[in-house]
Amino acid sequence: TSGAGIEGLGSVSTAGGAMRLAFSTVVSNYNLWAVALSEDGTQPGTPPVRLTQDATWNGHPTLTADGRTLIYASNRRGQFELWVRDLSTGRDVPLVSPPSPDNPLMRPVISMDGSKLAFSRAGTPGVTFVVDLNRAPDGTVHAGPLRELPSAAKEGSGWPWGWSPDGTQLWYDPARWPAIEPNHLYDLARGERIAELEHPPHDIFQVTFSPDRRWLAFWE
Repeated sequence: TSGAGIEGLGSVSTAGGAMRLAFSTVVSNYNLWAVALSEDGTQPGTPPVRLTQDATWNGHPTLTADGRTLIYASNRRGQFELWVRDLSTGRDVPLVSPPSPDNPLMRPVISMDGSKLAFSRAGTPGVTFVVDLNRAPDGTVHAGPLRELPSAAKEGSGWPWGWSPDGTQLWYDPARWPAIEPNHLYDLARGERIAELEHPPHDIFQVTFSPDRRWLAFWE
């Protein structure tokens, strides 16, 4: 067989003296959807709205607090890069591209006010970047110079997790599973790691501040 689909689940039959093979061909699409929520966090019954229509991979969405700016990873142009969409106008444009297809950009995390973006660039070693975002008069969002966060493991930097509510500090993981390293809180103004979060021998990830900065939520 040949083709762009995922072929499998084959079954052979010899009924009637003839040998036949039946199998499935599946096309896998990853797209983004939006669901309206009421102020208490429940869904008021409004149907979901599909945001991307590509037969490609679109994932890792991150939103500003005002719900206007959406940034996500997509390989619709043959390599994993970051795209930005203005949800008030529907305008969708590429934001940051990798140096090569071998260094995919993943896991974008935007600050609540939309002024800063962190993301991961895969490779050996991996790198976590922080970049300032600026909005032009026509509403287009542009990324400034990339700023690399310090690595604390031989694998390089892992994934960024969550910004502080004021956008001055960022939780990120310096290692990749199965390596287990403490998560670090990086202060942009001071240019250094100021706190760690770990629970050996467990792996803690997806570290996120509450809006009032009094709590941390995370996976273990």
